[in-house]
Amino acid sequence: MAEDFRSRLTRQIITNSFSELLQTTPLSKIAVSAICAKASINRSTFNRYYENPLQLYESIEDWFFSEIREYALEAIETRAESESFKEQLEAILRFYKDNYQVVLAMKS
Repeated sequence: MAEDFRSRLTRQIITNSFSELLQTTPLSKIAVSAICAKASINRSTFNRYYENPLQLYESIEDWFFSEIREYALEAIETRAESESFKEQLEAILRFYKDNYQVVLAMKS
């Protein structure tokens, strides 16, 4: 069953808030209450999607690398067509740029 729009939006808000916190606070120091406050949600909403900040971090990491993998596989499949390969490489870099907050959070 496909996730509805509100659930996707809530997950995105949680992810964005968490990514912002990671830029200034180590993962081990981030409490669920801080994520909830930043995202303007209650704890039960957070717990509907994640058990703890580490699980949230791992889900973001899994999503990010899965997306990069898909872009890379597509680039490999089209490597014979140099223009298409270039487009795929540009798509990977655009994805990286569009998700730079996530990248910064993972680096920390």
